[in-house]
Amino acid sequence: MLALRDILLCKGLRRNVANNNGTGQEQIERDRRQLPSLVEAGRHAGRSRVVFSGSNINLHLWIRDSFISIVQNKTRVLILAFFIIYQLFFWSWGSLYYLLVRFKPGCIYGADSFVEAWVFAVVTQMTVGYGNTGPQNCWPVSVMIVVQGILSVLLGAMVVGIMFARISHPHYRGRSIYMSDRASIARRDGTLKLMFRIADIRRTQVVEPHVKTFLYTWGSGRVTAEGEKIPVRCEALDIGYIDGMLLLPLIIEHTIDERSPLCGHTHDSLTSLNAEIVVTFEGTTEFGNPFMARRSYLPHELHWGEQFLPIIMRPEGSETNKHYGVDLTHFHDLRRQKDVPSAPASEVSHAVVSRALKTVPYPLLGENTLVVSDSLCVSWTRGGALELVARVGDTYPNQMVEVVVHFILYRWCRLEDQQRDPLLPTFTQHRLDVGYNTGADRLNLRLPVDVRHVIDARSPLANWLEPGGVDSDLGSEIVVIMNGYRTRSTDNVLRQRTYNVGQHVRWGHRFVPIVRPPGFSGDGKARVRWGKFHAVVPDTRKEVDGHAVSVPGGPRIRLAKATPASLAGTSSEHPCCPGTSSLLGHSLCPALPGSNSHPAPPVSLLSTQLSRMPSRLGPGAVEASDYTILPMDLHRYAAEIASMATPAGAVAPGSLDAVPEDRAMQDSELSLNAPLVAQSAQDEADAAKMARNL
Repeated sequence: MLALRDILLCKGLRRNVANNNGTGQEQIERDRRQLPSLVEAGRHAGRSRVVFSGSNINLHLWIRDSFISIVQNKTRVLILAFFIIYQLFFWSWGSLYYLLVRFKPGCIYGADSFVEAWVFAVVTQMTVGYGNTGPQNCWPVSVMIVVQGILSVLLGAMVVGIMFARISHPHYRGRSIYMSDRASIARRDGTLKLMFRIADIRRTQVVEPHVKTFLYTWGSGRVTAEGEKIPVRCEALDIGYIDGMLLLPLIIEHTIDERSPLCGHTHDSLTSLNAEIVVTFEGTTEFGNPFMARRSYLPHELHWGEQFLPIIMRPEGSETNKHYGVDLTHFHDLRRQKDVPSAPASEVSHAVVSRALKTVPYPLLGENTLVVSDSLCVSWTRGGALELVARVGDTYPNQMVEVVVHFILYRWCRLEDQQRDPLLPTFTQHRLDVGYNTGADRLNLRLPVDVRHVIDARSPLANWLEPGGVDSDLGSEIVVIMNGYRTRSTDNVLRQRTYNVGQHVRWGHRFVPIVRPPGFSGDGKARVRWGKFHAVVPDTRKEVDGHAVSVPGGPRIRLAKATPASLAGTSSEHPCCPGTSSLLGHSLCPALPGSNSHPAPPVSLLSTQLSRMPSRLGPGAVEASDYTILPMDLHRYAAEIASMATPAGAVAPGSLDAVPEDRAMQDSELSLNAPLVAQSAQDEADAAKMARNL
């Protein structure tokens, strides 16, 4: 039977059987793989596949919930049942009237046979009107007519009510709600999102539509501290605002960040947990009848790094074409995003999750439009002090209020130290002061700002001013947390970035100025070049390329490059500074007069070398990631995945070769509320040329 369905599907015979649910291939694939699911897909998408077992379950439903049990039967079954019931009614009353005529003649005139008595029963129940047969002056027949009339009214009311409830069942209105048979997990404007498409093909409006999404994860389950076994976990996926009119198809988005249950998940982890995403659409018809439609997605139905095909067509403005159009033939179709590698889902998912592109959020009201730079800069103030700088902003100015930024430094214990002293803490946490001492300081993000931490003797990073201090922190992480409140809904909004010191900190660089004063604009308004938000250039305000840098109140230091050995916690003694660490022959030690030490490399070379350092976080940390700490439950539930080992010759998941190069927004002067556009190849070439000239 399954093979026959495959043949019919391949021939396109079932292509339009259930357009709202796709071709039905998903359910066929589930059956072929013998994959369990909570909700059915394909032709009967939305129907629960949960089977309840127990003693007298069906009898309990028929007795305690008889009306719903009757209505949920198929229409043809109900029609056949009502036909049989009416026939039993007619034959039963016909028999009673025939017995009455036989034992008491004269009560019914014109009824001497069973056929005439049966016709009299039909005429009485259907209220056709008496003709050749009818009642006489007889009490027994009068009482029987009254009883039959009352029972026939009750029977007719039940039949009409059940058939009306069946015909007007909300399930049929849900058939006009199209839900894509596949979902996508990809990036939009650099933000990782779960996306699926919904449309209402009727011109009548749905009142108060709502979309609810839940993630069910199984795996091996978990055991509570009290010994209770919990086999499944259900978590809500926040959808947020959707268009309440549903005039056009919508791509529903769920942002995957630290607050999402999908945070850190890949194709392998979702498969190992037997995950299932259940989507429910709820609404009310214009007649006031509530209805719903439901859909579920299994891990193999989640397409990583793909986007839905455009199906909305604008009118050409001609006399014959004045209507907007929607091509539903491609409603369920997806295509791979630009520069996403063609590889198995396991590898693509790692690349999509790990890579945080150099983009900024699109300025949409109600969305999380906070943005943090994808790298940190270490440069010098005008007073000569060393500072750590991050750039933050809001692409929809002043949409977020009460914005605060926190810098947190995580220093990890080296493996050999942990083995030598098992009681040594795995990490230490230090808060870096960025000017929020009183708790009343808040950022006004009408324009992007640079948040600075001055590295002095009181800073947790004071060891950077000492010889070899930076070398000891190359494996550390700096987490920048930016949160505020959305003015529209007062919801707390979070944006977080994690930076590896040896990989994401740009030494001797500063951020490119992107704010243009109002006096330089024709309309007298400040403008922001959002396309250069993440751009950095070497800091040439001081002589640092190989020359000593004087830092007031601290030692004279010169920057140096790091070795992979330093990342592993090993070091060697530098000849010019006994007892200090050496970094490829160049140290972070004081410049001693008359010493024969090798000159330090240029800062630009240092930044290039550090940016290519291998990360201690594994292959996933190739850029400043949205998150690096995975949810605890992901490790608790997930089974060991032997297939995650990369075969010989294959591209490692999340490696630089498996993901596109960094992309930035267009290098054009945009007004504060102007839309953002993608940067072209020519813009990238111009930016590279400018960096070389600097």
